[in-house]
Amino acid sequence: HELHRSRTEADAAAIGALEARAEALDAAAAVEEHRLLENLRELQEQHESVEVSASRRQTEVRDLQAVREEMTHELDATRRAHQEGVLRLEGSIRELEEDAAGARAAAELSAQQLAAAREDHG
Repeated sequence: HELHRSRTEADAAAIGALEARAEALDAAAAVEEHRLLENLRELQEQHESVEVSASRRQTEVRDLQAVREEMTHELDATRRAHQEGVLRLEGSIRELEEDAAGARAAAELSAQQLAAAREDHG
């Protein structure tokens, strides 16, 4: 009986120690679960912040692409207008050169006629 009783007491003490250890593990697990949930919440906030930032960046990129496209169109229109202006100027220069050549020819003809008239009356 004595052996049985001391064995039962030892078993009860071992069970008590195991229960205390289980409670300590449960408490540690609850603390760890709380810490992990807090880390998860922080990571979710960071993820949302990164998503918002990425969305802003995408919007900025789209805006800049639209501005670049608009400026490219304006530049192309300016180039075309410049080329048209150059062509008009070249045409005007040709016309002026032709007019000047015609005026020189008329002046030479006039000078020849004047010289011929002087010889006739001279």
